[in-house]
Amino acid sequence: MYAAKQYVDSGPPYLGESHFRNKDGVKSHGGRWNSDHKKWEARDMHSLRALIKSTLWSPCGFSRAAAWCMVDHIDKGASVSVVVGKLLFHRRDEVDAKFDPVKDQQLLPNGKLATYARHCDACSVLVDSRLQFGLECDCSLGCAWKSCQTCSLPLFAGEACPTC
Repeated sequence: MYAAKQYVDSGPPYLGESHFRNKDGVKSHGGRWNSDHKKWEARDMHSLRALIKSTLWSPCGFSRAAAWCMVDHIDKGASVSVVVGKLLFHRRDEVDAKFDPVKDQQLLPNGKLATYARHCDACSVLVDSRLQFGLECDCSLGCAWKSCQTCSLPLFAGEACPTC
């Protein structure tokens, strides 16, 4: 469906609807309340995909079938032209804002490698699960992050951990 692909390619915010009883599930998949439009929104393609796959949320004006076409389009590598967001505030100094395998990774007793930091694909900000506000990036997309329970790797909401 051309309209579904065009909707994804138009960029965020992606507005959608959900029952009030599903608000916690929508939040856990990256949904945020847009008070201007009085609708739930996905602020990036990762959360759009996660919300559609959860079946708790539907994009406004599209059927369920069209929503699945959006997921398919995202899976095939859809991209949105993004203006790189500037940092709203500095969590780290310039030298400390780069990924350091020695400092940002640790071998766990079970033999797995814990990775505490990674760069946001949308804005290149270093996201660090050890910092109080590290699971937020400052890009205009407002990407939603969580931390893997096993290895602490920062993950987009709805993303499965590639190392566990």
